[in-house]
Amino acid sequence: MSPRDHRVSPWNGGTRALDGITVFCETDDGERDVLVRSCMPPETGLLSICRELDERPERWYITVISSPTTILGDLRGRLRPHGITDREQLTKPEAKMLGQLGRTDLLRV
Repeated sequence: MSPRDHRVSPWNGGTRALDGITVFCETDDGERDVLVRSCMPPETGLLSICRELDERPERWYITVISSPTTILGDLRGRLRPHGITDREQLTKPEAKMLGQLGRTDLLRV
């Protein structure tokens, strides 16, 4: 399988937007919540969730972002070669997705 084939997902465009994303989040005090956005591109839904978390009085962190695409990645395995060495690293969709929005401040490490 070529690297390009590995990125291909059966969830594209309209189907991907309809399915949306589910985000699990928590506070330092242990309060938890699950937020869902559908019928919009996942990036737009995640941005909406980030804004909602910003409006809350307590500090919230995102622990898991789930979508059909991230689930497919989990099923395929998210280990990727690290640079030119033989080491592998686990790629986390949460870091990548929040990084693309410039919101890694919300990522629970």
